[in-house]
Amino acid sequence: GLFYDSPKFGGFSVHLSGAFEEQPFPGAGTGNNIGASLNYGQGPVSLMLAHNKNSSDDTDIFVGARYDFESVSLMGAYDESVYAGTIGTLDSKAKVVTLGATYAVGVVTWKAGYGRRDTDGVKNDFVGLGADYALSKRTIVYLSAGYNKPEDSGSSNAYGVGVSHSF
Repeated sequence: GLFYDSPKFGGFSVHLSGAFEEQPFPGAGTGNNIGASLNYGQGPVSLMLAHNKNSSDDTDIFVGARYDFESVSLMGAYDESVYAGTIGTLDSKAKVVTLGATYAVGVVTWKAGYGRRDTDGVKNDFVGLGADYALSKRTIVYLSAGYNKPEDSGSSNAYGVGVSHSF
């Protein structure tokens, strides 16, 4: 694959990526995967507008924003994916809206998020809560819990506990 990240100009940057190759058998797609994003990050504001298309002609558009106060961050995103139908089937479309917040107190960062997904008219709501405890600059211990409620079936819960280390 090819990747390009531009230098920042007035807080703006561009990211481009692509993979161009022939597929070994018919029906495997074109082999061309392309993506681009326009990013802005300066001071407390971060923004992103992105688009990509894969070898099966599936597309994705993403818009995200984040604002950092001193110890609180607020974020939101909208994502729309279209999965190309095969011969005789219709395209499928998924739309996702998410809102989130973090609150840092000493070595602990509290997290909360809400999201709603609409896939071909079927809606799904989810909520998540969590906390990160920084053991060092590169290592955290985390705890999280989530609740998922699809409109067409029963709800479910998820829990996570672990350690994350960045190299």
